[in-house]
Amino acid sequence: MTVAVLSGKGGAGKTFVAANLKAVEPDALYVDADVEEPDGNLFFKDDISREDICSVMVPVFDENKCTGCRDCVDHCAFHALAFISHKPIVFEEVCHSCGLCRLVCKAYAVAEGKRRIGRIAVGKKTVSGILDPGIASAVPLIEDTLKIARSFSAKDYVVDCPPGTSCSVIASVKDADYAVVVVEPTEFGIHNFCMVDSLLRTLGKRYGVVVNKDMDNDAGLDAVLSELGIEPLLRIPFSRSTAFCAGSGLLAVEHDESFRNSFASLWESIRKEAAS
Repeated sequence: MTVAVLSGKGGAGKTFVAANLKAVEPDALYVDADVEEPDGNLFFKDDISREDICSVMVPVFDENKCTGCRDCVDHCAFHALAFISHKPIVFEEVCHSCGLCRLVCKAYAVAEGKRRIGRIAVGKKTVSGILDPGIASAVPLIEDTLKIARSFSAKDYVVDCPPGTSCSVIASVKDADYAVVVVEPTEFGIHNFCMVDSLLRTLGKRYGVVVNKDMDNDAGLDAVLSELGIEPLLRIPFSRSTAFCAGSGLLAVEHDESFRNSFASLWESIRKEAAS
């Protein structure tokens, strides 16, 4: 079973929930697909056995073969090519590595080069994608991170997704069996939760909700959930002790028996929901 843990915004507690969820299921593998800010390993302090480099294809032009026909420029849907001073120019930051320029070149002037975009740290408990600074799209790295994680043939996977509803989120959740959306009861949190709800419904993904930082004043979250017919799988009270665990890189389930019981029940609820 693959469980994707999402949130509509950063700071909602997604990694906190994902890490503690994996901690109550020893056979699960933690996959950090939040590659721009991968911090799940801070909770597990895993020994990294290897790091794999992730690269994408970029076109390399042979100026001696190029006839200046501009077919590559005209066919590029992402405007990643230009023809300047009688030679083709590649804007690597916006290239999507689709390879169309190579296919349309009648002079066979385009070869496949490589551009590094990040690395994948592989441990015993975790597989984490780490995006290099300045890289525009994290999708290829997320896909490679998930591919390496699946090679473990683990019984279960907990995928810590990027926040929001971007292409990176879609890449991290598209193959999940079930999704858990972490929501904080604020106006901003509710707004972004509704965006995640729309995304998951579009993808046809079933999901449950964990309310983090639960307070007496829920800013209207309960009304929104009621309208959608959703009963939260878990409510985590807003407390100093919870914040201390999260801020100190501690697994709450290992320091508080009530947390362990709550997350164990959450895991069982997820398993039942995913199987139904």
